[in-house]
Amino acid sequence: MPNHKAASARINQLKKELIKWNYHYFTLDEELFPEAARDSLKRELEQLEGEFPDLITADSPTQRVGAVLLGKLPKVKHLSRKYSLADAFNMEEVYEWGARIQKFVEGEAVSFIAEPKIDGLNISLHYENGEFVRAITRGDGVIGEDVSHTIRTAQNLPLTLAKKYTLEVGGEVYITRKDFERLNEGGEQQFANPRNLAAGAVRQLDPQIAADRNLQIACYHIGKNNLGDAAPKSQQAILELLQELNLPINPLYYFYNSLKEIEKLYKELQQKRDTLEFDIDGLVLKVNDFDQQQRMGRTAKTPRWALALKFPAAQASSKIIDIQIQVGRTGALTPVAHLQPVFVDGSTVSRATLHNEEEIERKDIHIGDTVIIQKAGDIIPEVVEVLTDMRTGLEQQFVMPLKCPICGSHTVKPEGEAIRRCSNKKCSARQREQLAHFVARGAMNIDGVGEKVVDQLLNADIITDATDLYFLEEGDLINLPLFKEKRVHNVIDSIRGSKHRPLHSFIFALGMRYIGEKTARDLAQHFSTKINKQTVSPLSVAKIFEPYAVEDYTAIAGIGDKVAESLVEWFKEPHNHHLLERFSEAGLELELPQAALSKLAGKTFVLTGTLHQLTRTDAKQKIIDLGGSVVGSVSKNTSYVVVGESAGSKYEKAKELDVATLSEDEFMQMLG
Repeated sequence: MPNHKAASARINQLKKELIKWNYHYFTLDEELFPEAARDSLKRELEQLEGEFPDLITADSPTQRVGAVLLGKLPKVKHLSRKYSLADAFNMEEVYEWGARIQKFVEGEAVSFIAEPKIDGLNISLHYENGEFVRAITRGDGVIGEDVSHTIRTAQNLPLTLAKKYTLEVGGEVYITRKDFERLNEGGEQQFANPRNLAAGAVRQLDPQIAADRNLQIACYHIGKNNLGDAAPKSQQAILELLQELNLPINPLYYFYNSLKEIEKLYKELQQKRDTLEFDIDGLVLKVNDFDQQQRMGRTAKTPRWALALKFPAAQASSKIIDIQIQVGRTGALTPVAHLQPVFVDGSTVSRATLHNEEEIERKDIHIGDTVIIQKAGDIIPEVVEVLTDMRTGLEQQFVMPLKCPICGSHTVKPEGEAIRRCSNKKCSARQREQLAHFVARGAMNIDGVGEKVVDQLLNADIITDATDLYFLEEGDLINLPLFKEKRVHNVIDSIRGSKHRPLHSFIFALGMRYIGEKTARDLAQHFSTKINKQTVSPLSVAKIFEPYAVEDYTAIAGIGDKVAESLVEWFKEPHNHHLLERFSEAGLELELPQAALSKLAGKTFVLTGTLHQLTRTDAKQKIIDLGGSVVGSVSKNTSYVVVGESAGSKYEKAKELDVATLSEDEFMQMLG
C-alpha cells in the first residue's frame, strides 16, 4: 500500500486524466484512448480512494455521472435522476455482488435479468398521452441536452405508443455494424467505432445527418410515469410492457434464477459477440423483483441492485515499475517492462515486452510511466501507448546496456538491425533459452522437461547443451529435488521417444535465427527431395546443407536472403557441426515428410469456436504434421474454416467469402 503522500499524488494524476477523457468521450464524442484502458485507470482510482477515503473529493470521476454539456443544444432537466452502474470485470466480483444482495433480502430467492450491454449512447425518451415529445441525453445525470430532432429520425422509434401513457423511457442509441461499415466506406471521415458515430449523430444540429446514419434504439427502463396500478413490478415486466407499447428492446435478454447460469451466458457471449449486429462490451445484470430492488436501494452514484459486467479487455492501463533485460536463445537483449499487476484479456499481467531500444525511444517510454498495455489471445503483452500527461517529473529514462546483464560480455548491434545481442555464444542465459526451446512442444516435444527441469539440470552441471539430454541415465536424475523414481523413468522415456521426431521439428528445435516452424518445414520438404530414405541422421542433414551457399537456399520456395544468410552462418560454425555429430551418436533418426503424410500440403486452415474431440493446439499440430498450415484470419486464400461450437466472426467471414467450412466431425475425418 502506498503512503498517504504518494496516494494523494497518484489520485490527483488519475483524476486529471479521467476528467479529460470523460470530457472528450461524453461531450466531444472523441476517444483519447481505448475505453478499456479508461476503465482500469478508474478502477485504480476507486481502489486508492477506498484505501484513503479522506482523499475523496466531489470532483472525482468516481463521484460523478456523465459529462459537461457543450451548450449548443438546449439543456433540459431530467424527470428523474440518472445513475451510472457499478462495474465488475470477472465472475468473482459478480458472486461478491450476489453475497451483498443476500444481506438485503435475508435469504429470499433472487432472480435476475441479464441483457447484453450495447455500446451506445444513453438516452431518455419522454411521451405524453402516448405521443413522443422529447429526447434527452444523460448529461451529468441531472441535466441533459435536448436531441429530439435527431432521435426522431431513428427508424425503429415509434412517435406514437400503442397506449396513451405518459412516461419517461430509458434506452441506448446505437448504430449497427453493417451501417458503420457502410458509412466508413462511403464517407471521407473515418470513425473509430459505432459508438462514436452514433454519439456524433445524436448531437448533430442537422437531423438529416442523423437520418443518413440510421440510428437505432433499444429501450430497457421506465422512469417517471402515470401507469398507476398498471406499473410493472419487475424488470422482466418492464421489458414486456415496452414491447406491448411497440417500443424497441434488446431482444437478447435473459431471465435467470442463479448467478451460475449467468456465468455460462457470460462465456458464450464472449464467443458470439462478434457475430451480433451491434457492438456489446459486457452484460447488464439486474435484480428482477422491484420490491427487492427497493430494499437494496442505491449509493450516491449507483443502484445496488444492478451491475455492469464487462468483458475481459484486450487493453488496460498500468504503471511501469522497472525495465529489465531478458536474454533470448539467439542472444537477443529484450527490454521487459515490470508492471503493477493488472487484469487484461482474462489473466493478470505483470510484465510486457518493449521489443528493443528503438521501440523504447520511438514511444518515449520511461520507468515510472503510466502506459496502456495490450494482450490478445496468446500474444505476449506489449506497451502500445504512454500516457505522457500523467507524468510527474520523477520518471527515469532507460538506457540499454552495452554489456550482457547475465555474462558481462559485450553486446553487438549489426547495422540495419534493431536488436542488440550478447556476443557470447556460451552465455548461460542463451544456453537456458536454447534448451527450453529445444524441448518445447512444437520442437522435440520432450514431455516432463520444462523450464524448471532445464534450470535444475543446468544448475547441477548435469547438462550443458541439448545433446547431453540424450546421454542421460536414470541415475543422473534420481537425486535431484522433485524427481521421484516414476518421474525419472517417464522423463528418460520421453527423451528417448523424441529420437524419432519429424525432421522439420528437429530443424526448428535447433533454434537458428529467423527459422520458424514454416521455414523448418520448407527445409525438411526440400531435404526429402535430395535423399531416398524414410529417416535420416542429424549428420546427414549437415552433409546436405553445409555446402549450400546463399543462392542455394533462396532457390527453396519461401526462403529469402536474410534467412539464407542465417542458415549459411549456422552450418559453417564448427561447434554446430559437432552438435549434429553428437545427436547422431545418440541415435537420433529423424522422419522425412512422405507423400502419404502430406495430404494437406498447400492447404490453409482457420480454426474458430470450441473443439471437443481435441484441443485447438492439437488440431493445429495435426494440420501442420500433415503438410497444411494454420492462420489466424479468413481470406479468399483460405482453404477451409474448421467450425467448432460457439463459432465467432470467422465463420461469418467464411460464408461471406464463400470459403469452404468443416464441422468438427468432417475435420476429424479429413485428418484420418
